[in-house]
Order: sequence, then structure tokens, then C-alpha cells
Amino acid sequence: MAAHTRFLELRMRGLIHGQETVNVFHFGNDQQLNAGDPLGPVLVQLAVAMIACAVDSLIPAVTSDWTLTSVDVKQLSPALSDPVEQAVTANNVGTRPPVNTSFESTLIRIRTGGGGKRGRGRRFLPPAGDADMTNSVLSDATVLGQLQEFLDCLTAKFIGPNPTTPFILGILSRKHLKDNPGDFANAFREATIMSVEPRVSCMRSRKVGHGS
Repeated sequence: MAAHTRFLELRMRGLIHGQETVNVFHFGNDQQLNAGDPLGPVLVQLAVAMIACAVDSLIPAVTSDWTLTSVDVKQLSPALSDPVEQAVTANNVGTRPPVNTSFESTLIRIRTGGGGKRGRGRRFLPPAGDADMTNSVLSDATVLGQLQEFLDCLTAKFIGPNPTTPFILGILSRKHLKDNPGDFANAFREATIMSVEPRVSCMRSRKVGHGS
């Protein structure tokens, strides 16, 4: 649990085989704003920090069929804000080989040191290329190294006692908020560690034609 001044939601958006990918992350933030100061620059600061990590180390680890299109950030608490969107138009296409399906994913696990489902989270990132996988396992050491660099970038910026940004990555319990509306302080747990799952995962909602 963490009592922050505000809680933010970031969405990293992309496209693969015409299907949208959306990776959602939650953050605590304690930047002080004077009366009348705009919130927008705070949201932009977070979006730009995430884009830098994605462009530098996630793009080299994902299939060339995926394009990072934008990152948007909004405030959830103390008051809901409109999202601020930052488009990504350069160095935003994956560099690994093609992949034959849209729903394959790389799974990232997020831990908070707390027990139960509220103490952990999962994020399904875009996949590497088919040639980077053997028997449904990420087998290319370069890909695994780049994915770890992406997590290291996020860790340096958003996790631990001395992050390089004023934003703290964490897990937000939607169930707790449903049962306790507005109680973000107790719904949010700060992340302590992230790891890559070598086994190839699946995001079925990304399947071409899903829902049609």
C-alpha cells in the first residue's frame, strides 16, 4: 500500500496484423502543483519516460510486425483527468523477424512483495519473431537480453527507493476499488521486481477477427 498525491494510468498502444495492442501500467506520483498549475506537463513527463524505454530496448526485442503508435496518460485520482497522448513516429517498428499470429505475447511478471492476486501483476507485451522461438520458448539470447534491458530501464526510472523519475510503478487492484470506491491508497501496491517469462504466452483478445 502507498499513499501518493495522485495515481496515474498509462497506456502503451501499438498495432500488430491490424489488431491494437494496449499495455496498461499504473503509477503513484507526489509532484506538488500549486493552485492553477496545469497537470498536463506531469502526464507528458511520464509518457516521454515510458517511450524512451520502449524505443531504446523494447523495439529491438519485438517482431517487425508490431508498431508502437502512442502512449497516453491520465490521472485517476484525486480527480479523473482527460488523457494526454504522445504519438511515437520514429524508431517505433520492431526489429525482430515476422510472426505468423497476432495473439502470441511475451509475458512480464510484476511483483510487489505482497501475497495473493493483489500482490502481483502480468503484462502481455508484443511477441518476438517466430525465428526467435523454439518449442514455444523464447530461445534467442539477444531477445531475452533486450527484454531484460527494457525491464531494467523501467526499474531504474520507476521502482525502488531512488527512482530517476518522480513516478512509482505499481499494481492497482480494480477489485478493491470496486468494493471501496475512491480508495486508491489501499488499492495501489508499489512494484518491487519484474521478470520475463521465457515461455511464449497468448493474448486471445488480440486474435484477428476476435469479437466479430
